[in-house]
Parts: sequence; structure tokens; C-alpha cells
Amino acid sequence: MDVLNLFEENTVEQVRAIEKRTRNEIERKKEELRFLVGERYRELIVAADVIKTMSGSAQEINDSLAQLSAHRTRLQRERRHLQAFARRRHGDGVGVGQEAVDPRFELRVRRSQIGAQIRLLLDTPELVYSSLESQSCLSAAQLFFIASHVHTHLELNPDLEEAGLKAEALLRWSDVGQLKKPVVARCRELLAQPITFSAGSLCDRSQAFAQHLAALMLLNGLGIEAVIADFFSLRSVAAWHRNPAYTLQQSIELTFRDMETETSKAQFLLVATNLLSSVEICHTLFSSSAQFESGLLQRIVQEKLQVNARLVLASFDSAQVGTRHLPEYVLAYQPMQNLEDCDLTVRGLKAAADEWLERTREFLNYQLVEALNFVSDLASLYSIRCALLAQFKEVNASPDWATCCSAVFERRLDLWSEIFQPVFHTKLT
Repeated sequence: MDVLNLFEENTVEQVRAIEKRTRNEIERKKEELRFLVGERYRELIVAADVIKTMSGSAQEINDSLAQLSAHRTRLQRERRHLQAFARRRHGDGVGVGQEAVDPRFELRVRRSQIGAQIRLLLDTPELVYSSLESQSCLSAAQLFFIASHVHTHLELNPDLEEAGLKAEALLRWSDVGQLKKPVVARCRELLAQPITFSAGSLCDRSQAFAQHLAALMLLNGLGIEAVIADFFSLRSVAAWHRNPAYTLQQSIELTFRDMETETSKAQFLLVATNLLSSVEICHTLFSSSAQFESGLLQRIVQEKLQVNARLVLASFDSAQVGTRHLPEYVLAYQPMQNLEDCDLTVRGLKAAADEWLERTREFLNYQLVEALNFVSDLASLYSIRCALLAQFKEVNASPDWATCCSAVFERRLDLWSEIFQPVFHTKLT
């Protein structure tokens, strides 16, 4: 923006408003930069060590995988011996019409099982990050626990040394423990994302939130009360979300005053949408209803308790995950079994919700007043107020909103009078 043109085309009050907005934006960018550097530098250091280890092990892994592929080819040619081996496992010995199994073939079968497990460990990071990219955090968490289960059993397997294929070196390299942190971080990131006007239906959003919370329960060993506190903490982050910048064409079409008014109006409406949606999603996740005796989160956890590794791995492309040679103790493993003894009874929902509302009110009071500082006339202020009142009037008239408030706060909640109206009073006084 040209400084001379700025003073020629705007009044002194408008120039001061531009200066104030620019200074605020500079300070915000500085804070974001400090936060980004402080949060990421440790991950960069860890990543450098991992890359160095991978570089030193790459050739060894390629050679081992080539041997593993050749081993699979030999096993396919000996299917007849595999059938005889299976009959022997389920019988008392070699019977009439049955063939004796070569001990060397039994060793090859055990090696094949070890090879399949190591391949699963090596493929797990790619599968986990692919799941996180598609926002399937619960699948990623289940994969992490399956891989941990396999890793533990392989370390205790007496056949590991006999298996050859440099299996021990591969097992040491496949450190699945480092996968937990990015899965937890992605869950929290998705739970803290603001809900925009174009977001999907309430049912879809609640289903996604329930999956993310179930993943956090599994990974961190959280009870339902801790999950409720975590949910409200992350929704506080999502309460304030700046509206994306206008395009050049929109900037040309709007005058300076109208742009400030419309930007502030969109911001206020977006904040209201996030608050309303957070209450509705909280009710769906943790409260019973006429149709269900428990909340959506409890139902999903109970549904996933009996899901085993065979079903989890089958949800991926068969070309990515080969389960043919995996032993039964891997395929029958239930990654959600750690939550079997977890108490899913919801307690303290009202207290957590009241604390969230108070914390959000204090935070938004400052942010919304700052946003209204860019509105320079009463007509624009009135336009924003009318837009908010229209939105809350529609919501307050809905019986579903009354049900949500009664279940979560045990009272009627009017977000306009509790959060937004005091902001306008502050602006006018």
C-alpha cells in the first residue's frame, strides 16, 4: 500500500485505524513466529537424528527385503507342505494319508511369520501417517498398538536369531514408539479446529470428534472425565478464529468502511457458530438421549472394543498390508482392549461446561472488543448486532437447543446475553 495514496484517499481517523490494525497484526505475527519456533525446534532435532539413522540403514534394509521376497516365492511353491503342516498342528501325529512335514519346512514357516511381522512394522509408519492425513485418528491409534504388540512379541521370540534375514537389525530399526506423539498431536489439532459455515452436518462432525477423542483415550489411557476436560480445553482454542482475508475483487467492490464492517460481522458470526456447535457436539458426545442410553463417545468405544487386528488391517489396501503369513496371535489382538476396564460413566459434565463457558467469556471479551474497534460508526455496529441477534433468535427458538442446554448446563443458556451483549455495551460506553 502506497503511503502517499493512503493519506490522499483517507481521513486522519481512517489512517489511524489502519495504523492501529497494522501494528496489531505485526504483534500477532511476532507471537505466532515465537510460538512456531519454540514448538518445532525439538521436533527438527529429533527428525535429524532419525534421518541419519535411516540413511545408514537403507542399504541393509533393501538387501533384507530382497531376501524376504525370495523367501516368500519359495513358500508359495511349497503349498502342499503347508497343508500337511496345518493338519499336523490339529492332530496327534501323522496319520494315514498324511505326509510327514520336513523340519526344514517348519523352520521356513516360522521365518515366514517373522518376516510378515517385520514387514508390518516397517509399513506401519506409512500407514499411520496416511491415516492421519485422511483424519482417521482412531485407525492410526489402533495401528500403533498393533505394531507395539508385534514388536514386543518379536523381541521375545526365540526363533528370531534362527530366522536370519537380518531380522534383528530390522527389528531394532523399526522403532514404533516414536509414532505415538504425532498421532496425539494430530488428534488435538483436529479437535481444536474451528467449525466454519461450510462444515458438514452436526452428525458427521460429532462422529469425527468421537473418533478423535476415542483415539486420545486409547493413547493416553484417559478416563471419561479427563476426556471431557480435554474436549472443552481444545474447544476454547477454537472459539476465536480469524476470518480469511478477502480476495482482491471483494476488496475493490467494498469501500474501506464496508470492508471493516463485513469482516467484523463475519468474525462475530464465526465465533457464534463455533460456540453453538461446541455445545451441540458436547451434548451428542457425552449425554444420553431419547434414542440412546449413552453418549456417542461411549457407544463408539464399546463398539470398537471387540475389533481385532484382522479387521483393522483389512480396512487398508491389501497391496499395502499382507496378512496372509501373520500368526493368529497378531490377527486376534484387540487394540482397544486396554479400555475394557475404563469407567465410561459421565460425571462432572456441568462443572466442566461451566468452567469452559467462563474461560471462553473472559477470553472473548477482550478479543471481540478489539474487533469492534475497527467499526467506526453506529450504523455498522447496528448491522453486526442485528446479524448476531438473527442467528441467536433462530437457535433459541429450537427445541433441540433447549435439550442441549438442559443436558450440558442444566439450565437455559443464552450466549447473546452472556457473551456478546456485554461486548457491545463496552463499545458504546
